Amino acid sequence: MKEGIKTVKSVLKIAALSGIALMSAMPVHAHPEDEAQLTGHSWQPQGRPPGAQAKKEEKHVYTNVTLIDAVSDQPKSNMAIVVKGEKITAVVPTSQLTSAMQKDAEVVDGSGWYVMPGLIESHGHVGTVPNQSRAEFLLNRQLYAGITTARDLAGDVRFLANLSRQSLIKEIPAPDVKYVALMAGPKFFVDPRTKSSGRGVTPGEVSWMQAVTEDSDMKVAVARSRGTWATAIKTYANIDGKTMKKIGKEARKQGIPVWSHVQVGPAHSLDVAKAGVHSMSHACDIPSAVFTDKMNKEFLKNGGGNPMRDVSLDHPKIAEVFAEMKKHNTVLDPTLSVYANRKEREKQMREMAKKQGISYEEMQKRRRGGRKATSLRAKCDLDKAYKITKMAYDAGIKIVAGTDAWTPDTAMFPKLHDEIRMLNEGVGMPMMDVLKAATINGAIAIGQEDEIGSIEEGKFANLLFLKKNPLNGTDNLKSVVLTVKRGTEYYRKDFVLGSSGGMGPMMPQSSKKQ
Repeated sequence: MKEGIKTVKSVLKIAALSGIALMSAMPVHAHPEDEAQLTGHSWQPQGRPPGAQAKKEEKHVYTNVTLIDAVSDQPKSNMAIVVKGEKITAVVPTSQLTSAMQKDAEVVDGSGWYVMPGLIESHGHVGTVPNQSRAEFLLNRQLYAGITTARDLAGDVRFLANLSRQSLIKEIPAPDVKYVALMAGPKFFVDPRTKSSGRGVTPGEVSWMQAVTEDSDMKVAVARSRGTWATAIKTYANIDGKTMKKIGKEARKQGIPVWSHVQVGPAHSLDVAKAGVHSMSHACDIPSAVFTDKMNKEFLKNGGGNPMRDVSLDHPKIAEVFAEMKKHNTVLDPTLSVYANRKEREKQMREMAKKQGISYEEMQKRRRGGRKATSLRAKCDLDKAYKITKMAYDAGIKIVAGTDAWTPDTAMFPKLHDEIRMLNEGVGMPMMDVLKAATINGAIAIGQEDEIGSIEEGKFANLLFLKKNPLNGTDNLKSVVLTVKRGTEYYRKDFVLGSSGGMGPMMPQSSKKQ
């Protein structure tokens, strides 16, 4: 009896901290359907006239397509895909289609088309500054470009949870949105982005933006993150190695993935890899493994300053990072677009600073909120990012396609297409492996490879139909005819770019000190 009381108290404590409302075991009002059974009164869902039946699941059959399923290493010609409702019910040669498979279905002749799984954008941010019209603009452009799942790596969860709901039930044309609850060290929460993502509350003290240390009750902290309905926990910055290890261990116990920056300073890439996280973002920080605690303490003792240092990619610690990642099946999200966009981003920020009447240096300072470097970092440019990503690929690490970069509002296709091109042309990955990086590997990063990421019976019908063979070059990924997300069709010919609302990048403005 005492054990039962103790368990109930523990659940109530975690629920209260998570912001979860527990319903009474003896509700005052039963659900209308239950009440109808008890009283004998009829009940109909609101909006459905009495006697009306629920809408029958739609059925589509796509025939004569060339299939690139993200499972096989070779395309298959003259294939057919049967979709009922949101799921794939059969994948067979067109010649083997039965009358039962085609009964009550809309049959689409895909002769000359190539079909692959819907793309997965493995690193985006649409909720840093919550703005519904802009988010819809970005997500709509992604969907009509073939992206059926978007992994969002931190923002205002109150906003992202609603976007996730709207995309899931198809209130808005958008990829499925998978978002995170963020954990970072207390010093991180001076960053202005946290203020934009936590308006009305105190960043660091809420369930989706928690300040954690080695002394934190990690069982409660992880439970609070889960209570936001986040797909994963993101570890960001100002976390030491011991704390990183505790987060990874407790998250595994509670069954929630951890998506981490490669370096969360003072914890470096080897600390993060040893924590057994699900994915690691930003290739350029892999070499941070060479910086010892002693080196970092010396750096801080001397006043900090510029943390960037030259590092040889031949250092054995880098190979250790890849070995740990392989051991834990951790994927790498290299975000090559970040390094490709640095000059463009600097130009944009200089223009923004000029409009606000401040220097570029002051703009940088304000955007960081006065947050200082807590550890050394490796100097890195795009060429080095290519080399590090190739090293990871050669070591057997699964690579995903994520951008973490802004796409100009006038562009008809999102930045993910550039990331895919760089994986092929810059890193040198074969196109079949690049397509897997943008599909099944992305699903593995999310932890939902049993549901999405490949074209197989029983999985969600997330499909991308193309006029040209994507194995012949990344530009062919722009020959989109049709995107299918959870069984619903979105023809490219119906795409309208629309207006973003003129906000530019989804970043907080710095017109005054935060």
